[in-house]
Amino acid sequence: MDNNLQVVEKVREMIKIGNAAEAEKSLEAYANSHGDEAVAIIISQLTPAEMRELFNAHDAGKPTLAFDLASPEAIFKTLEIEGAFWTDRALNEPVETQKLVLSKIGDVLNSCDSDKWPDIFNALASSDQGLLFLTLPFIGTEDDEEEVQLIRVIESVSDLWNALVQNAPGVARKVSWLLEGNSDIIADISELRAESLALLTPEKTIGKDEMFLPLK
Repeated sequence: MDNNLQVVEKVREMIKIGNAAEAEKSLEAYANSHGDEAVAIIISQLTPAEMRELFNAHDAGKPTLAFDLASPEAIFKTLEIEGAFWTDRALNEPVETQKLVLSKIGDVLNSCDSDKWPDIFNALASSDQGLLFLTLPFIGTEDDEEEVQLIRVIESVSDLWNALVQNAPGVARKVSWLLEGNSDIIADISELRAESLALLTPEKTIGKDEMFLPLK
């Protein structure tokens, strides 16, 4: 049996039994002995659902090899699966979901070479579900009017917006269009978010600066 195929089957079995963290360690060990190109071939054979398990199991404090070597298309398909879950959750827990989605997107982008960001943003915007997922962190915020800064690490929603404008200005315009009331789902989440914040802080209005908080 081909050595790469053996590793693919081993990784898949680990993921299947709920041991995705060990699966990534196996990929790292294989990369050390066979090189990144060999691991990239293995990763290309994993399904989006399997990639999602690897991503969700990795230590958010460090890059993940799987996403560093995956193609932008594979990353997009993985995020699209995430988007289906988080958009539904946002209709029930809008404020908390925004924070979690920002963290998810930030982790993925921070795990990749920034040269991949334009392709990832554009791939996300190629589907309605992907675009909704990308838009979620920006609900209730305003465009930053300051000069866009060069971003290489995503640590806040402001960083994400600047990275989007820098790397995919056309996608940034699509996100702005959705936020301007052109999406029923976004409008519903925005209304629910406002209601949730009013219940949490009845005597205080949440302003723009308070949404531009660091990832945690």
